[in-house]
Amino acid sequence: MSSLSFSAFAKTVTGTVKDAATEAPIVGVVVYEKGSVNNAVITDKYGRYALDVENENSVLMYIFLGYITQEINVGNRSVINVWLQPNGELDILRMNNTELLGLPF
Repeated sequence: MSSLSFSAFAKTVTGTVKDAATEAPIVGVVVYEKGSVNNAVITDKYGRYALDVENENSVLMYIFLGYITQEINVGNRSVINVWLQPNGELDILRMNNTELLGLPF
């Protein structure tokens, strides 16, 4: 008799998010799995995060006000370190494509 178990998440991705200009860790970056309704985390005081993703086809989004949003394919990696580029022109009135993300915490 065999049994199969299925998990909603296939792997855990960890990493650090830093400012590309200063190399300083960024606290409070939203990291979420694109297409997921509630699979998101926020970086800690060291810029670190850990997020369980569905599979290697998952895409992670890194969002923080004042920085250019990054979209990264997970692939076969379990560690993804990110350097966010500061957005030189932060002008709320000119934002053409705004994403609102509600987190359950």
